[in-house]
Amino acid sequence: LGSRSAARDVLTLLDDPSPGVRAAVARALPELGSHLPALSARLSTETHPRVLAELVHALSRTADPDATLALASLLQRPEAVDLGSAGQLPLAALAAEALARRDDPAPVPDLIEALDPADPITRRQIEHALRILTNHDLRAVAHALDTRPEDDSPAALWRAWYQEHRRLTRDQWLTRGFQIAGFPIEEISLRYVWELCQAVAEDPHLSYNAQRTLMRLSGNEPQSLGWPRHDANFYWRRWFERRWQRLGLPPMPPHLTTLGPNNPYASDDDAEDDS
Repeated sequence: LGSRSAARDVLTLLDDPSPGVRAAVARALPELGSHLPALSARLSTETHPRVLAELVHALSRTADPDATLALASLLQRPEAVDLGSAGQLPLAALAAEALARRDDPAPVPDLIEALDPADPITRRQIEHALRILTNHDLRAVAHALDTRPEDDSPAALWRAWYQEHRRLTRDQWLTRGFQIAGFPIEEISLRYVWELCQAVAEDPHLSYNAQRTLMRLSGNEPQSLGWPRHDANFYWRRWFERRWQRLGLPPMPPHLTTLGPNNPYASDDDAEDDS
């Protein structure tokens, strides 16, 4: 199934008259390689709500950095997509959701420009994507501004923030977002592992970015993004507490220990494999 000939055979079916066939092809293509040009080309002409949804899902599973640009191009398209039993959703909202999961700062200006004309559902998803990608909520954005715009709308504040911070790397956005939230993190490194562990218990955007950062720095990728934040917070503290000497980390602050009375999972945790 993964052969080049199989991929070529499947690609021709992206133009099949049946929406069901086109949707199935879009689902299958990420398993056969990137095929970004074919997905992008189909996306520019596709009108069927179910196929549009599958094309967006396929792009979100494509590692090619240019998939980000293809998703960003959907932010001001007015169509709805069909998510089956989950109902319908604006295409732009689904694209914003996919962009939030890519950890790529490139679409931030596109997300900002899509805020004002967006419907309420799409606007909420765009705001979520901006929080995730920048590690700032609107309060942090306002706090970070050197010059506040006369227009106090969310789009104007985000636009002003981006103008002032666009030359920074995403890691610098992350550190500044953590700092505004009260965590003295000067750089993305394991020097600040305990501050990052604490941030896992905070607001969703801070928790997401702290966990993604810990995954990147440790090479350990649990499913913790899907857990309650207090469980994820405990997991990461426990994981690093067991390995801090081996990894050459700073000593763990005593109040963060997961041992003794601070361990609500003691009976389960004692049986864990420490590999």
